[in-house]
Amino acid sequence: HEALRSQDPPPTFFDISMNALRTLGYGLRVRGDLRQLPFRGATYDRILCIGVLHHLPSRVPILRELARVLRPGGQLVLGVYAPGSLQSRLRRLHDACSSRLWRRCVFGLTRQLIRARYRSAGRPLDDAAVTTRARDFLHVPFVQYADPELYFGEAESAGLRRAGQQRIAA
Repeated sequence: HEALRSQDPPPTFFDISMNALRTLGYGLRVRGDLRQLPFRGATYDRILCIGVLHHLPSRVPILRELARVLRPGGQLVLGVYAPGSLQSRLRRLHDACSSRLWRRCVFGLTRQLIRARYRSAGRPLDDAAVTTRARDFLHVPFVQYADPELYFGEAESAGLRRAGQQRIAA
């Protein structure tokens, strides 16, 4: 999200978590629920919805709400964890482990991967932030790691049109 820092007008960040919003030092920060966005219709030219849909059991109403606040001809970018991704494999491994020792090992591996990812992006995290992100990653409920085609189908049923697809390796 650092690339958004120089945007004019400044971006609006929306999240249900005030803690997540506090990590941002710029832009408008709005806390709320995706099922009822506090924005007028046709407000935004571009919406980035990254790392959200795979957590939700019912996505079509939320996609309709995103479509409502998107201007005609606007762009909605969706980012989801797909099957076969590192995230899905770590989560499945964690959830399958009944041994506390193995869960601690998966947690430690997840911490190291998060630390390396942020360091390679030039944004090193302190130990507390790494631990929080690893805990959130492994313990926040995930509904499913679905094939992206599922999300495209749901987006189309919400009135959105597919413009393209790109797989970004983790």
